[in-house]
Amino acid sequence: MSKIKNIQPEGLSTEEFEKLSALNRGYSEAKSRVADAALFHKRSVDALDKIEELLRGHQNELATKYGEDKSIDMKTGMFV
Repeated sequence: MSKIKNIQPEGLSTEEFEKLSALNRGYSEAKSRVADAALFHKRSVDALDKIEELLRGHQNELATKYGEDKSIDMKTGMFV
């Protein structure tokens, strides 16, 4: 026995419209997640760039104060 389809006289059947709507919602949600991920990535890269800039500045200050030939043990802060 075949299913009886509810056919709209001027449009899609109910089943076709529901499937189209569900797929469209899924597409929109996935697209939004991709946009959110891209924005998060950009903000993370921007934060990394800022930290790198601050680190480089601080390293230059320390090199000026203690000399460029010094190496620092990052666990103790002592010169090696």
